[in-house]
Amino acid sequence: MSIMSNAKRALAIAAAAATLFSMAACGSSNAAGNKSDSSSAASSGKIEVVASINQWGPVAEDLGGSNVEVTNIMTKTNVEAHDYEPTSQDVAKFGTAKVAVVNGADYDPWATKAAQSTKATLVTAAETAGIKEGDNPHVWFSAKVRSNAADAITAAYQKADPSHKDDYAKLNKEWHAKEDQLESKIKETSAKTENLPYAATESVAWYLADDLKMTDATPKATPRPPPTRASRPRPTSRTSRTP
Repeated sequence: MSIMSNAKRALAIAAAAATLFSMAACGSSNAAGNKSDSSSAASSGKIEVVASINQWGPVAEDLGGSNVEVTNIMTKTNVEAHDYEPTSQDVAKFGTAKVAVVNGADYDPWATKAAQSTKATLVTAAETAGIKEGDNPHVWFSAKVRSNAADAITAAYQKADPSHKDDYAKLNKEWHAKEDQLESKIKETSAKTENLPYAATESVAWYLADDLKMTDATPKATPRPPPTRASRPRPTSRTSRTP
């Protein structure tokens, strides 16, 4: 099989796996959105939760069930999180939340800054797996990050609402059962994709490709060499005169 055929096959399988993950991440029966307010959450006795991006909102909702009210700050996928300018209303939501879930790895620095200035328990998904600023920030595609972040969110709920500690433990177990099914499918797919080369113009699905054991064959950018002496323009003498 040619390299081109391998690449096409790998991309097709990776795309299918990515779709599978997207369906799982967004499969909450009541997908979290930019919908709650502090007064409704407080009056209902629910934990007010704010998630910076919509990749983590459904996860936070699944892990909290009817005991939480989750609000996503960013709900539009066509807006780059790193460049997002939060409104005063966005910042205020962090101020009233008991739990804040952010992506981290410098993907949503505005959210981290807003959450750190509040009393909310902060869950930074990237940090649960030791991923820091400068690393690939698209961590929701990483099985390890999803699992670790889920456990961190559950711990935050149990801290904020100890009377429902057992409920959160049960929801966590149910969430992991679904995640295990997803990871099983990824593992099954990796048997077909292992060592298959791929090239990508964007690094969005790098963690997924890594879980699929694919080989990143994206050409590295070649730095431009400095100009040689011969190619540099000769300086003009200020003292020279035309006779």
